[in-house]
Amino acid sequence: VFFEKEAKPKLFTVSPMTIQLTDKFEETNEDGFFAVFESKEAVVIVTVEEFASAPMLAEFTCEEYGAAFIQVNEIDTVLQTEDCLTFFKYKVKMESGNNYHYTGYIYKTDDAFYVLRFATYVSKAETYAPLIKEWASSVKFE
Repeated sequence: VFFEKEAKPKLFTVSPMTIQLTDKFEETNEDGFFAVFESKEAVVIVTVEEFASAPMLAEFTCEEYGAAFIQVNEIDTVLQTEDCLTFFKYKVKMESGNNYHYTGYIYKTDDAFYVLRFATYVSKAETYAPLIKEWASSVKFE
């Protein structure tokens, strides 16, 4: 059974960011993250790197920042661009034995880079792929 099938669209706002997910998600507070949204089968983890703390980043493109993010975090992946979205995909095997599929999207605002990583079980990745792209496309900044 596909968990999001019966879900209704729901807008979440963590200023200055807005994202449309579904009513199956709830916002949770996790130390070290700008925002986290969780459902039974998927999670969205948001990190931010402000230009005030690293002024040279203001000159970076999303592609340059994405390449640096991947390198610094030692992620085995390739940066991609499709429909004006810059993203990367990778898998993580946890000690618990669960395998997760991540799709990370890079966004640039006037004062920061935001990385939104959408995660789901590897077994659900194909089913969630179109939804994740739709959710990533819904992201707006004030």
